[in-house]
Amino acid sequence: MLKPLTAAAALASLTLLAACGEGGADKTEAAAPAAAPAAAAAAAPDPEAQALTERLLQEAAVQMARENFTPAEGVADQHRDIAQDGSHEWTLNLRGGQTYRIVGVCNIGCENLDLELRDGAGTVVTSDVLEDDVPIVEIAPAADGAYRARLIMKDCADGPCLASARLFQRG
Repeated sequence: MLKPLTAAAALASLTLLAACGEGGADKTEAAAPAAAPAAAAAAAPDPEAQALTERLLQEAAVQMARENFTPAEGVADQHRDIAQDGSHEWTLNLRGGQTYRIVGVCNIGCENLDLELRDGAGTVVTSDVLEDDVPIVEIAPAADGAYRARLIMKDCADGPCLASARLFQRG
């Protein structure tokens, strides 16, 4: 079962906290050094930028817990430097009848990050294309299956920008 996401409102405070620097370093303080696109793709994410996105994912986890969602066990967070108009895809094996949310975040310079989820046939089954930097999608698949998640960097002023994502499950 797919349904429109209502968690965006729950995470509005997360976005405001990140933008205002509440509860930690201001987003503008953790600037990642500029790098050539080819070098950035091969290099590991900047440690300061990764620390920021991990903090944002932890803040998202607090918000998700209020709605009975916990990080999915055995599924690694995604952390990738993505250039303007670039993307990063990965496979998620989801169980039928389980409700999931994927939350994306990004570091400074990132103004618009989108997220989509495709089924095994390549059809987009849910997406968040709002003009914000915290995309969230929700899905409750009817059957077990492999899905392709994709983070899309729509607006990155200081490219590449570090984008991170975490899979949550209800219950």
